[in-house]
Amino acid sequence: MLPIIVLAIIILFVVATFFYTYLKCINISDETARKIEIIGYVLLVCVIIWEFGLKNIDMNDFLVSESYYTVEKINYIYMLVERLCNTLGIDTDITANFYSLKTSEYLDSQILALNAVEAILQILSTVFIAIGRLQELKNSKKYR
Repeated sequence: MLPIIVLAIIILFVVATFFYTYLKCINISDETARKIEIIGYVLLVCVIIWEFGLKNIDMNDFLVSESYYTVEKINYIYMLVERLCNTLGIDTDITANFYSLKTSEYLDSQILALNAVEAILQILSTVFIAIGRLQELKNSKKYR
C-alpha cells in the first residue's frame, strides 16, 4: 500500500509542477495551443482505436490462449523428458537447463513494448489536451 501512496504523491508533484511551469513560465500563442490540443485529440482517438479495436478484440484470443497452451505444452514436454531421463538413467541437469530457458521471453518483450508505447501515447495525449485547456484558463485569468 505504501508504494502506491508514494507513487500517487510523485504523480501529484509532477502534475502540479507541470501546471505551475506552464502557467508561469511558458508563453505560446492561442493558435499554437489549439493545434497542440488537436494533436492530443488525434492521439487520443488513435489510442482508443488501438486499445478497444485491435488490442482487446483481435489480440485477446491470442494473448489468452497462446500463452496458456504454450506453457502447458512446454510443461508436458518437460515432464515427458524428465520421465524418460529418470527411466533411462540420464542426468537430469541437462533437461533442467533446457527447461529453465525462457521460451516466451520474446512474446513477453513484444507485449511490454506495445504496452509502453500505448502508455506513452496516452500520456502525450493527456498533456497535449491539457495544454489547450490551460491556455484557455490562462487567457481567462488575464482578462479578469
